Amino acid sequence: MAKRNSAELKRLARQFLMGNYTLFILAALITLILPAALLSPFAANAAPGTLNFSMVTYYIAAFIISILSELLSAGVIHLHMQTARRQPVSLVDLFWTFRNRPDRFILAVILKALLVLPPAAPLIIFSFTAADIHAVSSYVIFFALTLLFLIFAVIISLTYSLVYPLYMDHAELSVTEGFQLSRTLMHGNKKRLFTLYLSFLGWALPGVLSLGVGMLWIRPYMTQTITNLYLDITNQLDPPPEHIDATISDEAARFL
Repeated sequence: MAKRNSAELKRLARQFLMGNYTLFILAALITLILPAALLSPFAANAAPGTLNFSMVTYYIAAFIISILSELLSAGVIHLHMQTARRQPVSLVDLFWTFRNRPDRFILAVILKALLVLPPAAPLIIFSFTAADIHAVSSYVIFFALTLLFLIFAVIISLTYSLVYPLYMDHAELSVTEGFQLSRTLMHGNKKRLFTLYLSFLGWALPGVLSLGVGMLWIRPYMTQTITNLYLDITNQLDPPPEHIDATISDEAARFL
């Protein structure tokens, strides 16, 4: 299995993005603006702190639109995978997941949320049952539970980070098989991905300081680099781009 370091994955990302940045900036804008625009009419009528028809409608709309947002995010990954493979791409490809078994991606969103619930349960229960939430001991317990939740949430996120690209490469995979295969492939690679995320912290700071405008350039670079890691893990960066096949590692092949 190939093991390119972060510097090489980033170099390839810059190479792949050359000449395609306008497309990815437009894709980033759509994934940010479209869900917000769809939700804004519901938010305008919702009154925080009250449970009425408008508020219930808002929560339902927010849930549906969050799934739409995830489908668009998966579409962005598809764009990056095609770009790495030197395939022609257009803005239409952003909506690839809507045309190719979107049920798997929708169920994956729900399953990911369910996986995070158990580690979140102690924190939620404590928040509602603590006798004196303002006591120093309560703050300490709350901080400790929050830290534990974040650790588990990061581990879960890293473990199942390959689910979307696996669905794109393998139409025969069921929802649960995608999760199992991602867990198999990420064994020994979670640290690589976590380190890769950390390496972008220096880039994120100017992006935030520019009121988010800089993130329009940084986000494609980061996503392409992480997509390259998936392609590296599955041995798809080794062949010449024009001869790339959607192959998987021997370990994954034994799984299937």
